[in-house]
Amino acid sequence: MRHIFASLLLIFLAIGALDASAAKAKTKAKSSRADAATLYKQAQKAYHAYDFDEAADKLDEAEKELKRQKKSIPDEYDEMRRGILMGRNMLDRVEKIQIIDSLLVDRDDFFKYYKLSSEAGRLMPGSVLPVSVTRSYPSVVFEPQSNREVFWGEVGDEGFLELVSAQILDDGTFEHPQTLGEDLGEGGDADYIYFMPDGVTFYFANTGENSLGGYDIFLSRRDADGTVLQPQNVGMPYNSPYDDYMLVIDEAAHRGWWATDRNKIEDKVTIYVFVPNEVRQNYSPDDPNLVSYAQVASIAATQDGTVAAGGHLSDDDEDETPDFLLSLGNGMVLTHFSQLRNVKSETAVRQYLDRVNDYEMMEAQLRVLRERYRNGDKSTANDIRNLEKRVLAAEPMLIKLRNQAILAETKK
Repeated sequence: MRHIFASLLLIFLAIGALDASAAKAKTKAKSSRADAATLYKQAQKAYHAYDFDEAADKLDEAEKELKRQKKSIPDEYDEMRRGILMGRNMLDRVEKIQIIDSLLVDRDDFFKYYKLSSEAGRLMPGSVLPVSVTRSYPSVVFEPQSNREVFWGEVGDEGFLELVSAQILDDGTFEHPQTLGEDLGEGGDADYIYFMPDGVTFYFANTGENSLGGYDIFLSRRDADGTVLQPQNVGMPYNSPYDDYMLVIDEAAHRGWWATDRNKIEDKVTIYVFVPNEVRQNYSPDDPNLVSYAQVASIAATQDGTVAAGGHLSDDDEDETPDFLLSLGNGMVLTHFSQLRNVKSETAVRQYLDRVNDYEMMEAQLRVLRERYRNGDKSTANDIRNLEKRVLAAEPMLIKLRNQAILAETKK
């Protein structure tokens, strides 16, 4: 009988040990299971690294965990899924552009670093608007070469920024602003508009449902009757999961700019300067460096041998400091006098550069005078007006001399 009780005792002990082991394993498995919040953060990290497949996998795991806990799926999960789908599609059509420079500048006045020709119009601070206007910060106002209309982003009735325009009256004041289209924001803010000289095509940024994250850059057109066409996301490399905005293409200078905070430096943005394509060219979707091109991980990597990092022609130039930057309008950008074909070309380029230097000195002097005026020195008013006239009069000559320099270099 004692043997039977002993055997039963051993069996009970064994069962207890197994139960304890199973409970311990269950507890360990439970403790090692990632919670939904952690999985979602991992999905976000992958998303911002353009690893959209990994982002989708982590998002699936996060949803599975929420369902296991019988919790509802947050709206941001659907937003990320939409972004993942857009990101995958954009990676199939990454535009091949040559980036010739990048500038890290203060976010508040980034637009001052867009050096536009007179044909491309002007970018101005929001301070030129009436004080009653509720706008974004920093705010940028665009004025075409005609000087008869201005465009900007203004807070609308729904609380979102919307694109508006206003005619400039003879006394310099603005008419009541009119919206370009309430749907341009696509459920978010619409701002940072730039019209091409044709007066039809325009670029802007919005934070709506077709944005990868924050502001994305879009292209649209305005018909003669004022109808605005459905905006199209311009894709990568211009757009990213961060804020990307203020795309400007200066056809006369054959130069383009856009701003982005993808480099994540507080209160700073990066301005990329690039050579626009006449016709869009995309990288192969099978290119192993596709994500690097989309992220603009390296400026040098965007070059095809014609132009190298920072706008320098690197194959033959040992000196990396450029003497100047002169776009020939055919994808070529000259940076050194040694690249010029003959004495006539060099003379034309030097004449142009001398006039550019004079123009920049006048602009610098004008900035000083305007600052003094803002600080209360009203005696500078006449000097400001006279200098503004000189600056305006100098612009056509600048264009003429630049064209002469380009012709001297390219004429056979």
